[in-house]
Amino acid sequence: MAFKDPTVHRLLAGAAAISPLVKKDKQPITRDILAQVVTHGLLLLDVNTNAAFTLAFAGFLWIGEIIYTIAELKNRTTFLARKATRRNITFTPSRITFRLK
Repeated sequence: MAFKDPTVHRLLAGAAAISPLVKKDKQPITRDILAQVVTHGLLLLDVNTNAAFTLAFAGFLWIGEIIYTIAELKNRTTFLARKATRRNITFTPSRITFRLK
C-alpha cells in the first residue's frame, strides 16, 4: 500500500465500506414508469420537469443527457457544448424539435 499510516488505512477501509464500487444495472424507463414519474402539476417547475422526462423517454435519452450538476456549470462553454438546454428545444404548432448534441 502507498500509505503506511494505520489511520489512513482505516479511513480508506471505512470509505470503501460505506460506498462500495458496485455498479447497478440500469433498467430502461418504460411507459408505466414514466406515468408514475410525471405529475399533473401546473407550476412551471412541474411543467418543465414533465417535459424533460417525456422528452428523454421519447428520444431514448439517458437522464445524464438532460440533467447536470453544479460542477458542470463551472465551465459554461463546455456545458453548452455537451448538455441539452432549453434553447435546443423548439415548439411549433405541429411539432416539437429537439436538437441533439
